[in-house]
Amino acid sequence: DRSLQKLPADRFSSAAEFAAALANPSFSLAATPAAAAVGERPRLSVMTIGLATLSGVLLVAALWGWLRPGSESPSVARQRIVLGSDLPGGMIFLGTAVAPDGSAIVYWDTVGGAEHLWVKERDQAHAVVLAGTVEGRSPIFSPDGEWIAFVTDQGLYKVPRRGGSPIVVSDSGGGYGAGAWLDDGTLVFFSSGNDLIYRVGDAGGASERILEFDDIQRGFMQATALPGGRGVLFIACASFPCIQSEAWVLDLRTLEPRMLVEQVGSAWYVPTGHLVYVRRDGGVFVAPFDLDALEISGPAIPVFDGVRTFQGLADFHLAADGTVLYVAGEAMVYAELSEIVWVDRSGAESQIDPNWTIHGVGNGGLSLSPDGTQVAVNATSEGSPETHVFVKRLPDGPASRLTFDGATNIRPTWSPDGRHLLWVTNRSNKMEVWRKRADGSQGAELLVSVERSVFEGMISPDGEWIVYRTDDVAAGSGDILARPISGDSSDVELIATAFEETSPALSPDSRWMAYSSNESGRKEIYVRPFPNVNDGRWQVSVNGGTEPLWAHSGRELFYWSRSGEMVAAQIETEPTFRVGTRQVLFRDSTFVYAKNDDHRNYSVSLDDRRFILSRPVEVAEITSEGELILIENWLEELKERVQN
Repeated sequence: DRSLQKLPADRFSSAAEFAAALANPSFSLAATPAAAAVGERPRLSVMTIGLATLSGVLLVAALWGWLRPGSESPSVARQRIVLGSDLPGGMIFLGTAVAPDGSAIVYWDTVGGAEHLWVKERDQAHAVVLAGTVEGRSPIFSPDGEWIAFVTDQGLYKVPRRGGSPIVVSDSGGGYGAGAWLDDGTLVFFSSGNDLIYRVGDAGGASERILEFDDIQRGFMQATALPGGRGVLFIACASFPCIQSEAWVLDLRTLEPRMLVEQVGSAWYVPTGHLVYVRRDGGVFVAPFDLDALEISGPAIPVFDGVRTFQGLADFHLAADGTVLYVAGEAMVYAELSEIVWVDRSGAESQIDPNWTIHGVGNGGLSLSPDGTQVAVNATSEGSPETHVFVKRLPDGPASRLTFDGATNIRPTWSPDGRHLLWVTNRSNKMEVWRKRADGSQGAELLVSVERSVFEGMISPDGEWIVYRTDDVAAGSGDILARPISGDSSDVELIATAFEETSPALSPDSRWMAYSSNESGRKEIYVRPFPNVNDGRWQVSVNGGTEPLWAHSGRELFYWSRSGEMVAAQIETEPTFRVGTRQVLFRDSTFVYAKNDDHRNYSVSLDDRRFILSRPVEVAEITSEGELILIENWLEELKERVQN
């Protein structure tokens, strides 16, 4: 009755006074002025007083439970941990995942020199190798935590967490950077070139391409799930390495992408209704996120800092229950500077120009002129994310910049007469082959533009054909075509299969074409007659192979083996084509080569005795930097920070 009085002065002054009255059997309204004015009301019965007392006790208990800070919340725990030989030296964003309930960590490490996935269960003292995951990377836990998806060069697989045989989910993909396993049973993952995003049901079946490089002029490195299968967050890079990286969202209903935050290396949705992201400088921020509109709906606030980033990508993983795994350290740069060196057939090195270094490591961007006096490279300019082609006169001449338009200018090749350079560029917002005089005296001209992006282009030694290779992320997975320079200019499909064919290389007499294909399940080197490619086919490599290059004599074919060896295969073409002995010349140490894919990144001297290669000279020692930190129940800390 008193708590319902109209005048505030007649009501209890506080909840504590109210609770004390409920617990006091002698309490009477007659003692109040308002009650005396209207006449004394009936006294409360013992039963009513008892019930009121019980209600008061329950109310106080409930208020205590609701208002006492963190009374039922699990405590936040931080600890330094060690996983395998390659962590924290390895990169979390490529090879580590935490179970949705935080009960296990799967990570990437080696066994006898071969890459495998390992699982460390919380209740077990030691990690164990996950059987069937040789060369596996980019693991993802299923929403229920019972399965682990991973990729190899051959595609996407899943394997039971507790052990069992892997199951093929898709033969597409094989990229780097973890995808996402959504709670509606959809898997989102990347192509081998990280230039395309697929989705597929976790039971397997046909993969659907849902986003590609040309849609936003960016490649992809990491995807994380939004609830209800609504969409995915992903990190996109304007070029590789990720000099510029951004957080994007892809609406899986409309397949419309939208950029959310610039200069971000990792992004995750948390059940508090927020977006957690890590900036390129290692700072962790949180911002409210509207799941219906798929957009940030308020200002971001800092949470903590000190997360190590690698080329802008964050070594940070956030599980569904709030478990955080990250590497504490500073931003790191890999191979910021490289040098170009001569390497003879025994592996002995010599500097070309001690005063010359290039920014970046190239991307198949190293080509010696036909007369051996100049080298063309693609490199980034200091302080700029753009990649351009430079030409240097050997040994100690200046390095002159040849390209000025477009953000990506890569993979230069020389015309047979040495007067022009061809390269691929996005200057017209898609990858095409352009040509320009090597001395820069004339403007550039478009040479090859087709519906698909073009990733390699060259002119045959006899000057009669333009040979080009389409992108290896669209349908067809990389096809090799040719176009006559004179006469009928219609394109001819040389090798257009469901497999990935890359790195075409023509013999000095233009009669034979070498290339790399994954038709056997891994990249190997093959040779066919040119241009009549269906008249024969011979496999040259036996232990994997990429980047074929013909000797000027035409009697050898050089390539990198899968294990990092420069191999010279003896070739006979008369009376028929035959592969002779294969000689290992030297092993890779720190040279840049395309182990899995793409364009050749070396050239050979006119006498076939020396190779010109690039080698990083400033490499971040990622195997010794930083500490691996595990935070349990981090969402409790995040909730408090957001409420405050």
